[in-house]
Amino acid sequence: MQLLNRILILIVLILFTGCAKRVSILDISDEDIKNINKLIERPGEEVRFFPSYDNVPLACTVIHPDKPSKGAILFIHGLGARSNLYLTLADEFAANGYIIYLLDIRGHGYSHGVKGHMPSSDTMGKDIHHFFEYVFSVEGNNQKFIAMGHSLGSYIWINTLSSYKDMDVDALVLISGGTVNNLNTFKTIKENSRYFSHINKAKAFFSIFNHNIKPIHIIFPDIPQLKQSGFVQDYGFSFFSMFLESEN
Repeated sequence: MQLLNRILILIVLILFTGCAKRVSILDISDEDIKNINKLIERPGEEVRFFPSYDNVPLACTVIHPDKPSKGAILFIHGLGARSNLYLTLADEFAANGYIIYLLDIRGHGYSHGVKGHMPSSDTMGKDIHHFFEYVFSVEGNNQKFIAMGHSLGSYIWINTLSSYKDMDVDALVLISGGTVNNLNTFKTIKENSRYFSHINKAKAFFSIFNHNIKPIHIIFPDIPQLKQSGFVQDYGFSFFSMFLESEN
């Protein structure tokens, strides 16, 4: 069954990604580069670590408001990213009276773990459950809790909240959760030879038998700032197994 699941993930991802290396579909403007430079040069923020179910240390960056807190935001980043990419967004929430916990997913940012890999299909959910329990233990019963995710983070929250009924949040905010593409969209992307990701066919085949092989490559714009920022670009199918299991 586990082998069949990996084959199914392979088929689905090949349908939605290019199979050869392509130029990134993401455009980075000069203004974007300035903002990225500011984030890289920003002085150290408050980073806290907490153990997950298997004692792997996970990290979250905490941004505090200057006024009494209206609530605690538990934020999960998008694919390939890390928490400090969202510091500007966190500043806006803090200015409006919210304390925000920016989680680094296992293997991303400051969090420990193997990059682009999940030990099991329920690892992601367990990690997020421990994230919630950690924030709850710090903030207490009198705080409002807001789950917020961007891109991949939105799907992670949906799956986790569906699996763990004891995670009682007051609001769920999903940012750019994704899109349902039609054939014309795929045709346009193919004509422009620009992609968000691609799959190495040889690695994809061997990864069916060895989960340590990571055939899925996220294509970021080729600028040194992104490489220096510690983004994750290579993923194994195991990383996405949480979403396949949720459909069974």
